[in-house]
Amino acid sequence: MKPPMDEDGEDIMFWKLESSGCFLVSSPYRLIAAASWADVDTLWKLWKGPQRIQTNLRRYRTDPDGRWASIFAIGCWMLWGWRNKELFEADFMRPSNMAAPVLQFSSTSRQAISSANKFAKSSREWRWISWNKPLHEWLKLNTDGASKGNPRLAGAGGVLRDCNGRWVDGLAHNIGVSSAMVAELWGAPHRLEICLGSRA
Repeated sequence: MKPPMDEDGEDIMFWKLESSGCFLVSSPYRLIAAASWADVDTLWKLWKGPQRIQTNLRRYRTDPDGRWASIFAIGCWMLWGWRNKELFEADFMRPSNMAAPVLQFSSTSRQAISSANKFAKSSREWRWISWNKPLHEWLKLNTDGASKGNPRLAGAGGVLRDCNGRWVDGLAHNIGVSSAMVAELWGAPHRLEICLGSRA
């Protein structure tokens, strides 16, 4: 180990729980939240923060379904929002019962998360697709239409092939501004004309 030298400068305090060496309140909070309660009694002697933080941590550790963690986080977020609105919006007034919107929002959030977990995406499955040729001496017209929005720029097109898959005719059209539904249905008479003209 290199011995300390005067040219290295003065010693500085370094908080070992953060890679930057700077003290952050979140570091001891995470440490206390993860520790067993036998250890917390010792750790609190190092914590000089408000008693309400200790109370919230104890409720968090004894709440297996995570309900209090949700209420505490949403409560802090809503209180911060109300505080900012009081500063910057002259006509804003906090709700008379501040607990009600916090509890309602927390309940809705937990229900949404629970529903999302029930409908989690299934694993990706590969499927082979192919073009099925028509019966002998028949023609098949495959068409498609799409738009970049509803409504936005849209187009439609199609390919007419015989029973051997050979190209017979085709169409492509710039519809302009339209919906996806109109793009899909566009030009049905023209498609029929192509089929009838090809059989003539």
